[in-house]
Amino acid sequence: MKRLLSGVLAWWAFLHLVWMASTFLLFGVLVISDDNPLQAMFEWLYDAYAFGVFQMRGWVILGFAPGCWLLNYVLTGTFRFLPWKPAT
Repeated sequence: MKRLLSGVLAWWAFLHLVWMASTFLLFGVLVISDDNPLQAMFEWLYDAYAFGVFQMRGWVILGFAPGCWLLNYVLTGTFRFLPWKPAT
């Protein structure tokens, strides 16, 4: 059970960071146009994740991945930054 929880936490932290980086790139750096179909899909995903899961609390969003890594360290003794590598 501990190994399963460790895997879920590691993958969620990794995908969370991918989500944050892609949000920054698409809306902060690249500034995709409103008629792009990717825009509507990504706005829906952003709203569902940021507002639905995290209630748009910035400090929780920014601290989520480090919190997962810290919990993984407490559970398994390793931070497990790369989720595809098993905890040793």
